[in-house]
Formats: sequence, C-alpha cells, structure tokens
Amino acid sequence: MMNKETEQTLIREVKRGYTPQKQKSNWEIVDELVLLEENENGWKKELNLVSWYGEEPKYDIRWWSSDRKKCMKGVTFSKEDMLKLYTFIGSRNKILSMELSKETSLFLKNEEEVHC
Repeated sequence: MMNKETEQTLIREVKRGYTPQKQKSNWEIVDELVLLEENENGWKKELNLVSWYGEEPKYDIRWWSSDRKKCMKGVTFSKEDMLKLYTFIGSRNKILSMELSKETSLFLKNEEEVHC
C-alpha cells in the first residue's frame, strides 16, 4: 500500500496532468522473473518484481518496450495475491491432470479394443 506522502504527491501531479508515461522513470525492475511473450515489434510481456514510485516491490505482468523506457498498462500483485493465484492454478492443474489422465486411459482402452 502507498504511503500518505506518495499518495498526496500523485494526487497533486494527476491534477496537473501527470501521467506515468510522461515521467522519465517511476519504476525499478528488481527481479526479472519470466518472459511470457514477445511480439514482432520487440515489445515483451513479462512477469517481474517491480518497485513502483519507490514502494515495496510487487509482482507485475505487463508489456515493456525493448529498451524498457516505455510500458503498457498491466497488473500488479502482492505476495499474498500471488500465493492465492498459485494455489488456485495448482488446484486447477490437478483437476485438469486427472481429466486428461481419464481421457488418455479411455483412449488407450478403446485403441486396445480396436486392435484386438
């Protein structure tokens, strides 16, 4: 969560027409975690640990220009949010694995019957 001083500064700057894209650098990529996608123009969708406005780093998914001077809108997650997502995705993967396993078993059983 943003501290009061930073929040008040941002409110003043927004009232003056400030947008994050106009500021030279309002982020620091603390840790590059994974490249998710790269398009033909060199823009990269990445999951990184990013500190915005000098605040505590958060997990962040967004598109970055190749020189990292520009970024598009993205989404940030706290550690707690990421743990919830990880747990959810893990449980979904277990269900999907079980479903695929059942389908594979049925397919193999049907294949055996056809070849006999």
